[in-house]
Amino acid sequence: MACAFASGQVNTVLFSDDFTQDAALNRDLWGVNAPVVAAIADGPLVTPRTAFSSRGMTVAGVMDVHQFSGIKSKQAFKPPSTVQAIVTGVIAHANPFVLYLVTAGGKDYLRITGNSIPRNGPACKIGVSFKGEPVQALVSKPTVNKCYRLLVTVGGAGNVTVRVKENDDGTTVGEMQLPGFGTEPAFIVMAQSEPNPRTVGENEENEAIWRNIKVVSGRTPDNPASAIVSAGLRSWRHPRPAVVRNSCHSTAGKVGRTPAASVPPPAARHTFRELAL
Repeated sequence: MACAFASGQVNTVLFSDDFTQDAALNRDLWGVNAPVVAAIADGPLVTPRTAFSSRGMTVAGVMDVHQFSGIKSKQAFKPPSTVQAIVTGVIAHANPFVLYLVTAGGKDYLRITGNSIPRNGPACKIGVSFKGEPVQALVSKPTVNKCYRLLVTVGGAGNVTVRVKENDDGTTVGEMQLPGFGTEPAFIVMAQSEPNPRTVGENEENEAIWRNIKVVSGRTPDNPASAIVSAGLRSWRHPRPAVVRNSCHSTAGKVGRTPAASVPPPAARHTFRELAL
């Protein structure tokens, strides 16, 4: 599968899973709480519970401080490649969704966290961080029931660009440029975590809906021609300051926004399937 652009470059789809078309997790593509997930977890692992519908794959399970769950791709992706994920936080007490690019053994990672509950104060943000480093804000005060498209690109020289697009309508609401990735292949992990939030779910789980995950080689329509991408190990030898661009604006009437009225009541929302390890 490929798509051509005006520049003449052809982009190959290396991996794609459209969860809106799935009835269950594809075990040929994904593993649950694998050793790599355990290596990056900041607390005890919880078995994720999933439900599938026309909206995508709903994931829940994490509901207490330091709990963690992760669904990991069985394939690691060698640069150049671009990772795109479309996800919505539905119930948030900390991070209902986290997207990781993780190298073998959890040696290093890049992650995008989605903490979308205002009561968490400064922690309420979509942010990006490398292993062992603090989260830097991409989008301040994200909200639940809003669809976000997450894109990670890494230039041929190892410079990373992370973008967040709101409501899946093409509007970039957060962007950050970071130096220092290497070229080691990386796995994708769809995670959920409660590191240490200001609010903790009382008998209520964090919940997110993942619409799809895609990995594309070379350039993508969502990235400039200069942003040829790769995913892998970060080099610590030549750190440079990050460049951040954020924009906050009203989204009333935007195409693709998930209206609150379209979210079924909790009792009838879905039937979960607990995933075995």
